[in-house]
Amino acid sequence: SRPIYTVDWSTVEADRGGIATGGGDNSIRVYQRREGKESGGEGNGTGDGVADEEYTLRAEQRRAHAGDVNCVRWHPSRPELLASAGDDGLVKVWTWVDV
Repeated sequence: SRPIYTVDWSTVEADRGGIATGGGDNSIRVYQRREGKESGGEGNGTGDGVADEEYTLRAEQRRAHAGDVNCVRWHPSRPELLASAGDDGLVKVWTWVDV
């Protein structure tokens, strides 16, 4: 298992995008909030004020770069676009298609 170096959260459309990660395994992963798991604002029962939300893995692009993935960022107004940058010196733009 390799470290996660970057995380970005898309807030443009709740049913698209979600959380993207990239890391030392050269892969990009996209997680979405689990259906029916809205945050009720009541916390996680520990009294620390952390909201309960669950995310599931929806997409994975292995070998997204020929080296570590150092940065992922969702487009600010187009929720289907995700950019990534890696140790290979490339910036790539990915189109998220929910099937």
